[in-house]
Amino acid sequence: MILSYVLAAGLWIVGYTSLARNSGDWTVSLSKLEDASSMGPYHLLLLSSSFYAFAVLLTFFEASHLLQVDSTLGLLHLSLMMMTKDIVRFFALFALNFCAFVLAMRKLYSQYVQTSAQVAKSRNDTITSHPFERIEGTVDTLFWALFRHVEFSAFKTNENSEITMVTGQILFAVYSLASILVVLNLLIAMLNNSYKKVDKEKGTKFKFARTRIWMYYISKVSPLPPPFNLIPVENCLRSPLAC
Repeated sequence: MILSYVLAAGLWIVGYTSLARNSGDWTVSLSKLEDASSMGPYHLLLLSSSFYAFAVLLTFFEASHLLQVDSTLGLLHLSLMMMTKDIVRFFALFALNFCAFVLAMRKLYSQYVQTSAQVAKSRNDTITSHPFERIEGTVDTLFWALFRHVEFSAFKTNENSEITMVTGQILFAVYSLASILVVLNLLIAMLNNSYKKVDKEKGTKFKFARTRIWMYYISKVSPLPPPFNLIPVENCLRSPLAC
């Protein structure tokens, strides 16, 4: 979280300084940001905003850690943390399944794309593109297919390559069965199992998590909670007369 804030501030300073130096004034006009001469600094400003967005997101996740001191919200937070571990293990299995179908679809349509490009060049026709022409296009299509944001027109080919189209549809059907019906249901079962484990030992786990938060402020840093931990109280703890 702190690293994201530092990177966001650093990139913004570098980008703004470059823009101000090119313009000759510390006032930068917004209408000139997308000029060809200022695209590099402008991209630094955009990248700074991206890191800042991630930093804000991580800040709220860090603040939610303090919910463990509550007897009601703390159990839900513990369940969420245990579910996160299961999700990480799940993604290892899902990544293997996902990469297998991505490479298979890319290999299937590579011959069709190359042949279509050669025929179009020989006839001086317009070269048509295909979503599976590149790896990133295949990844994008199969990923959003998990949320039903894909159309069957993405698998269409010309009349001479219907075998590729039919094979692609069969692979997509198998991918849907393996990813949506099997793998996602496995994830739901894993999350349900984690919640049952927390609920079964909720008293012990809640007290342990709450004590761990308290011990962080007592043993490692200031005994006062933020923002009062900025006040130096070490001398007061050793000798109250020193205060």
